[in-house]
Amino acid sequence: MNQARKGANFELQICKLLSLWWSGGESDAIFCRSVTSGGFATTRRKAGKATKNAHGDITALDPAGLILLALFCFELKRGYTFCALDMIDKLPKAKATVLEKFWEQASTSSAESGAMFPAVIFKRNQKQTCIMVSIKTIQALYPYCGHFGHRCIEITHTGQDGLAILLLDDFLEHVSPEAVVQFIAEKRK
Repeated sequence: MNQARKGANFELQICKLLSLWWSGGESDAIFCRSVTSGGFATTRRKAGKATKNAHGDITALDPAGLILLALFCFELKRGYTFCALDMIDKLPKAKATVLEKFWEQASTSSAESGAMFPAVIFKRNQKQTCIMVSIKTIQALYPYCGHFGHRCIEITHTGQDGLAILLLDDFLEHVSPEAVVQFIAEKRK
């Protein structure tokens, strides 16, 4: 299977997973892939045109999903070869690592979309699906979700936000849709 097809299938799987999680198992069609995986919004931005609900790789089919997209702008990545340690042990003048490039793309999409936080959901070959969020995200959600007691890798950089990488299943188990709704409601006051 080629990389583009693998990525598209992964995006569909994640949209279904997030839809079922967000709806408590009631619907598998709250979220869907963005038009050209966010490329539509990027092209319009470059032309000086604003676009709603088309940034990142996931958009909402159901208005109920807009609350989650107010919190996160998601970038989804499938099949890349990389190691989180690359962010630690790369040489000082080396190019950005794969994860750093993912994070930069997610951060740009998040800023353009108006979402509060970027998030990268990724799956390497023969591995479990993970989510990468900023440590600031974990800290902001703490009052609503408590301590993240699951396996987590935290990476901090000089001059950059720290990042946390967790298994996506652990993250979704820990962060409830109700907590997201409460968090967004309080931030909008």
